[in-house]
Amino acid sequence: MAPRTIAIIVLLLLIAPLALADTLELVSPANGVSIEPTVNGVSFRTDSKDSVKSCTVFIDDEPKKTLTYNDVITGRTLQLSLDIPDGEHRWNAICVMSDGTTIASETRTFTAANVKSAVTAKSSGLFRGSMAYEFSFENTAEQEPVIVKKLAAGDFIWVIFKIPPSNIKKELYIKRFAVEQGTPFIYLEDLKKREVYKIARGENGTINISSSSVIVNFVDIELNRAVVAVYPFIQDGTTEETPNNLPDEDAAPTDDDATTDTVDTVAGSTSDDNEDGTEGTIDDVATPPQENADSSTDSTPGQDDAPEGRESKGVFTRFIAWLASIFGA
Repeated sequence: MAPRTIAIIVLLLLIAPLALADTLELVSPANGVSIEPTVNGVSFRTDSKDSVKSCTVFIDDEPKKTLTYNDVITGRTLQLSLDIPDGEHRWNAICVMSDGTTIASETRTFTAANVKSAVTAKSSGLFRGSMAYEFSFENTAEQEPVIVKKLAAGDFIWVIFKIPPSNIKKELYIKRFAVEQGTPFIYLEDLKKREVYKIARGENGTINISSSSVIVNFVDIELNRAVVAVYPFIQDGTTEETPNNLPDEDAAPTDDDATTDTVDTVAGSTSDDNEDGTEGTIDDVATPPQENADSSTDSTPGQDDAPEGRESKGVFTRFIAWLASIFGA
């Protein structure tokens, strides 16, 4: 065998173990940079000859998250967000292979600079003679609710999630107020989908917006205007969570709510907790139709034509009697 051939074979034998070696590389963030961990997160990449069983990210030498895999992830870049406090942190990753061996990455540092989530509500001008309000949620997480007063029937509410790279917008408007069985309700309608959300006073209503949700709480009625609170609601990603104080549709009706479709209170009435009548008045209350309200026009179905028929029969009888008198019958 030629010396050159022998040299090539030896070189390949030396390179082969290196090519098949398992590697774990940190991708981002770069060492020493500042990031927003809940948005940017961290990412790493593994190249291995075997499948990876699990990987753990360590923050300041403490395990933060462990990811378990059931498939081959060789050549993939894995990214995950982190919920950690502001300040400088060290991070690295360790992966366990399917054969039980482990591979470790280098250690890097970064500075966590969490941008504080912002939620605002502002009046955006007159609409239908009333006000329109815009709720903006930036870098959203669960937050304290924003309470807005003086919302009238017909007012628009724009709920905007400012999530990069685009905004998610939901256009709602207050369709009407109503009182049923003494409980005030507010009806919100999705302008585009025509979905109507019925929310009782003091209760929460969950409104889905793309992959996010907001909670709308109908606080009360003050001086003919609704008071509502709006705030983001984060779901767990597996099952849709429902606030505990939402009405149970499957519950058996009680004596008070056995006829929930009946409107008991008409315009000008007050809510239960306002005895002086100065607050809680509802102008836009749905009033049940009052057909044939005048008692003088009441009639029994099927008998409207009866008087006319009896009068016609009497005329015919008198005509026959007149003919009989003429012909001596």
